Amino acid sequence: MISGISTACLYPMEIERALDTLCTLGFDTLELFFNSPSEISPPFVRSLRSVADQSGAKIVSVHPFSSSFEAFMFFSDYYRRFEVCWTYIVTFSRRQTFWGQIFL
Repeated sequence: MISGISTACLYPMEIERALDTLCTLGFDTLELFFNSPSEISPPFVRSLRSVADQSGAKIVSVHPFSSSFEAFMFFSDYYRRFEVCWTYIVTFSRRQTFWGQIFL
């Protein structure tokens, strides 16, 4: 088993400061918790990736800020809903963390 830590553990610290702090402390398996649309802009995302790469850390999971509307993202026909997911997958990892109710 591999354990890691999320930038969410340092909330409300900004994601870039949280990432830098966790890397400085020696954590090398990370989840990024995005908190706003501005944090998924390509230049900002590249800067986060650079911080992780320079410290030898792996970003193995991302957690979008979309928990309030994830049902819409997965259960509607609006095609652009996958753009945010694609940004995360291509840039960081093959895993994403989503929250919501499960109805059985």
